[in-house]
Amino acid sequence: MKVSSVIESSQYYNVPLEELLQLLNNAEQIHQHYPRIGKRLPLIPAFPRLHNADYVAKADATVAKSSKVFMYLCDKFDKSIGVEPLTLANVRLSMEILKYAVPGKGYELRCPDSTLSRMFMRFCQLLGLKGRHLVFTFYRADLTIEESKHIEIRWKKTISDFGFNPKNFLFAKEDQGLYLGNHDGNGFLEIALVNNGYKRIQRHHSLFSFLHFLLILSYENK
Repeated sequence: MKVSSVIESSQYYNVPLEELLQLLNNAEQIHQHYPRIGKRLPLIPAFPRLHNADYVAKADATVAKSSKVFMYLCDKFDKSIGVEPLTLANVRLSMEILKYAVPGKGYELRCPDSTLSRMFMRFCQLLGLKGRHLVFTFYRADLTIEESKHIEIRWKKTISDFGFNPKNFLFAKEDQGLYLGNHDGNGFLEIALVNNGYKRIQRHHSLFSFLHFLLILSYENK
């Protein structure tokens, strides 16, 4: 993005230039480093086509569902942020899970860190997402069947404790977890944000782009 266009955007949207430049720098850092493996995230999130907020609020039939969902999530976040425990610092920690995004239309979050997975579930809970919105897939990787059974029980309890549906806890095929790398002793938990009301590509646009957007807003280079 050229400097002139940044200045023009700052003036057009009435956003301080310094803040806009910081967001651009955040986006560039994320574009270079996220996810840790595979194709990087785009510089600009793959936002759904957005319309005037009034149209979205009225649920106009001509507005794509992906746009409605994205605006709904932004509105929920705007009303909740800054009120403990949903602080920008906590959002930043939760969005670190995007390090483990699996490139593709869905960008599922396949995480080897059980603490980070729990933090992300807590964020989703605070945002008001419902049980039907999260689907979990467990990869046992190099764990024995006995070990994975114990971990399954713990994960299902954790999922239930955060208000999500343990029936949405699925198992990956055996050969899918053999070469995923190291984990913290709990295998890999893949978390997909879903909405059965629309297609997968729209799911990516509205849900994953929202998470990407929050990572940019909260990002601090370590």
